[in-house]
Amino acid sequence: ALVQFNVAVQLSAPAEIRGRALSFYLVFFQGSMGIGSAFHGWLAKQIGISNTLVAAGLFLLAGIPLIAWLPLENDRKIESATIPVAGE
Repeated sequence: ALVQFNVAVQLSAPAEIRGRALSFYLVFFQGSMGIGSAFHGWLAKQIGISNTLVAAGLFLLAGIPLIAWLPLENDRKIESATIPVAGE
């Protein structure tokens, strides 16, 4: 799944800012994982591990309707790249 996200970011960003877009995405993604881990650790200490996992699952389920309300816009066509094959 992470590879697909990286590819999606690279293909959706314009060529002139592709490096910046990918670096911003990676910094945000890695930073949010660290912050989320610290938060879940704190929450587990407060309410217990099982309750923390239940709360995380409920928040994920609550986010599903956002997919319908906030769809990704895809108004640009992405040109497919040809990949050279060894020996051809």
